[in-house]
Amino acid sequence: QDDFVPYEDLSGGQQQKIDIVTLFAAHDVISENKPCDLLVMDELFESLDRDNIELLTDLIQDKARNKCLYLITHRQEFAPTNSNIIRIKNINGITSIE
Repeated sequence: QDDFVPYEDLSGGQQQKIDIVTLFAAHDVISENKPCDLLVMDELFESLDRDNIELLTDLIQDKARNKCLYLITHRQEFAPTNSNIIRIKNINGITSIE
């Protein structure tokens, strides 16, 4: 097909969106056979622009309605509704909870 673009030729943001969609699709398929109410995600936003972050935030909030979701991010502005936020700081190599 003329529209086929290899994954390696996509931008970092495009690859990130494909990875996220694949993560959610795999979780949905697995959950059909084995109930799984837990999602753990790390740095989902690193290669995304503001519009895609907003889109992903909406998707995360939808997916997290009936699941326990742990999301690790450096974006302090990310604060979905009904979330508990644990902020961690590292000073001189010592990590602590704020």
